[in-house]
Order: sequence, then C-alpha cells, then structure tokens
Amino acid sequence: DETQKTAYDKAVTAAQTVLDKTNATQAEVNQALQDLETANSKLNGDAKTEAANKAALEAAVKDAPNVRNTSAYYNGSEEAQTTYNNAITAGQAVLDQANPSASEVKNALDAINAAKDNLKGEATDKSALQKAVDNSATVKESNNYTNADETQKTAYDK
Repeated sequence: DETQKTAYDKAVTAAQTVLDKTNATQAEVNQALQDLETANSKLNGDAKTEAANKAALEAAVKDAPNVRNTSAYYNGSEEAQTTYNNAITAGQAVLDQANPSASEVKNALDAINAAKDNLKGEATDKSALQKAVDNSATVKESNNYTNADETQKTAYDK
C-alpha cells in the first residue's frame, strides 16, 4: 500500500541522514535501523503478490475446460496436451494444499502458462469440406449419382 511505501521511504531517508551524520551516536544508529526494519516488515507487496498468484492459479485451473475447447489445444501435439494436462493437475494439487508456499503457487502458475503457450494447434480448416457439402446438390443431379448402386447412394447421403 502507498502508506507503507511512504513510511518505508521516510525510514530510508532518516537512516541515510543518520549514516551521513559524522557524530551519530549508537543509539541514533540503532533507532534508525529499528525504524527501517519495522517499516520494511510492514510492506505487504509480497503478500499481495502471493494472493494475486494464487488467484491467477485458481483462474488458470478453472479455465482448463475452455482451453481444451480451443483449436490450439485439440489440434496441438499430444505431447503439448499431456504437458498442459499435467500442469493443470499439478496446479490443482497445489491449490488443494492447506498452506502452499508462495514458490509452489508461482511455479505451478508458471508451468500452466508455459504449457498453455506451448499449445500450437492451428485453427481447423473446414473450407474444402464445406465446398464439397455445398456441391452435394450438383453431385446428386449428376449421372454419376443417379446411375450409382443404392449402396453407393446411401453411403454418399450419410
């Protein structure tokens, strides 16, 4: 928070003033050090980062079904899919822990993000199939279709 940052910055400035003072007493040095350590301990950036990482990990695990419905996933390599699935499983295992460490959460999140980035499947190209389906009316009017055996007609119509 800004209040803690400001307090820390003031403590650093005050500590530097004591350091610059040629005749600073040991009591002044000790007090400046204590004030600086107190201000440092009240900084909560790490806790906020940890909470943000845990929330991001929860979101990444929860988003897995959506990712699996993308062409990047289902047209991706089996190896990339397996790596992604394993990362999701490991991420869920971290979330299932009572008190996972910050590094466990960050490592799991990083693994999921890396695995997701490695899903390189391309979009499915259905244009040739669409053209053939669109052309089916023409095929059904052709002699090739009308003179075909019933089994071939049935197979084509399926």
